[in-house]
Amino acid sequence: MSEPRPPQTTTTLYGTITDRSGGVIPVAQVTATNVRTNQARSAQTNAGGQYRFEFLPIGEYSVEMTATGFKKFVQKGVLLEVNVAARVDSTLDVGTLAEEVEIVGAAPVVNTANAQIGRSVGNAEINTLPIVGRNVYTLLSLTPGVTSNTNSIVLGYPEQRTMINGGVDGGAGSVSYYLDGGNNMTGLRNTGNIAPNPDAVEEFRVVTNGYSADYGRFAGGVVNILTKSGTNEFHGSLFEFFRNNDLNAYPWVGVTAPLHRNQFGGTLGGPVRKNKTFFFATYSGLRQITSSVLNGAIVPTSLERSGIFSQSKIAPKDPLSGNTPYPGGIIPNNRLDVAAMNILNKNIPLANASGSIWQGSISSPYVTDEVLAKIDHTFNERHRLTASYYETSGHQSISPGGNLPWSTENFDWRQQNVNLSHTFTVSGSMANQFWAGYTRNFGGRLNTPQTSLGDLGSSFNVQGPPALPQITVTGYFTLGQAIAGPVAGTNFYFTRDQVSYIRGRHSISFGGELSLNKDVQQTLLNNYGVFSFTGTYVT
Repeated sequence: MSEPRPPQTTTTLYGTITDRSGGVIPVAQVTATNVRTNQARSAQTNAGGQYRFEFLPIGEYSVEMTATGFKKFVQKGVLLEVNVAARVDSTLDVGTLAEEVEIVGAAPVVNTANAQIGRSVGNAEINTLPIVGRNVYTLLSLTPGVTSNTNSIVLGYPEQRTMINGGVDGGAGSVSYYLDGGNNMTGLRNTGNIAPNPDAVEEFRVVTNGYSADYGRFAGGVVNILTKSGTNEFHGSLFEFFRNNDLNAYPWVGVTAPLHRNQFGGTLGGPVRKNKTFFFATYSGLRQITSSVLNGAIVPTSLERSGIFSQSKIAPKDPLSGNTPYPGGIIPNNRLDVAAMNILNKNIPLANASGSIWQGSISSPYVTDEVLAKIDHTFNERHRLTASYYETSGHQSISPGGNLPWSTENFDWRQQNVNLSHTFTVSGSMANQFWAGYTRNFGGRLNTPQTSLGDLGSSFNVQGPPALPQITVTGYFTLGQAIAGPVAGTNFYFTRDQVSYIRGRHSISFGGELSLNKDVQQTLLNNYGVFSFTGTYVT
């Protein structure tokens, strides 16, 4: 009677009721009650003494079983996890309904319903385990089979990349990501989108093997995150995580890289109407400035910037006179390139360490904000509606490389997730769940300052938006630059409908999904120019 449910926010509860002789008990009444919301679902056992609840919200439940001529049986502490079918069997004793047998204990932790291999990470682990950067994806590494777990910004928005059971990336992911039952991916490279802060996550499940065809899309695995819901009691939290240089140890040698990090926010959930309507909301913000230490650049001296190399170890050679040294080691003023002089005077700092070395640090600000709002409403025992909206946006500025301050690569992104689900218990043998959702995630990468070689006095023409060139002077310094792309992202629309039907000892699940994925990417490539000066004159 068990079948794994496709990615969603609910699960299955089933079992068999017998008497002490081992005989099955038909037409027994079974009621599953959510402890935190007091919402209940009821069903009757069939001729084989079997019962089944489909599309139950996750959480802690109390399961009550009654039958004429038998004592009431109550099992408490039944914990339902997302997409993990739970089995609760019982043996009823002869007696009256006024008598009660109560058992407190969780459902079996070993999955005997199917061959699915995976792991659920619950709220207790999320709250107590140390999470680097408060990114719940870091907990994926606790799942056996997860061989790689990284998060980076390449196209302009954060990308989660997970490899399972030795899978490869190859520039495009192979794992499906879901948030509150809806798609949480960007189709450009099939990478996972940002997940809500840990205080807003109820649990998530990682499926690494043996999942049914209902999941579809990618064969590597499934990551399904479920956010918290409100209950019959008001609950909230406030958090602040703070780090700076004063709290860190000093390095043994070199320059201390400045660090300032503030991560803050809160949650609030509770009833709008007890036993009927519940809400949950959260906000989280990050204000961070990290720094990169640069200490390998050898820069020109004051005399060398004027073309005077008479006191330098290496004398420049004149390519127009047979590659012989300039007389007296001095380059005539009319031979000094205008663009090169502008770069030297405006962008190349003077040495601040012995050996004509410049060392310092470049700051990298990182700012994010996120909000989540969720509503759960039960019309009656047969109809339940859930709606959620999640939005996060951010900005990060980094150095594109090199060992001197030069250009800045700026990332800006905005992600939105909208999910709506309706659960309809048609009868004791049939249940239906309908989903509709929209996921939008767009980012961009822009280089600043928007200055090209033409602005510095060169005749070099730049196609597209202006940007500083990439310049390498072998043995001395590198002015780094990176490829830009103003727009990259995905619009994803979907509707899904699933039906679960019970016939005797058999359970049948069927349904379908209609989705539309629109990917957009604009990339400028290295239109700014890449120049290398190796000290070798080529005729």
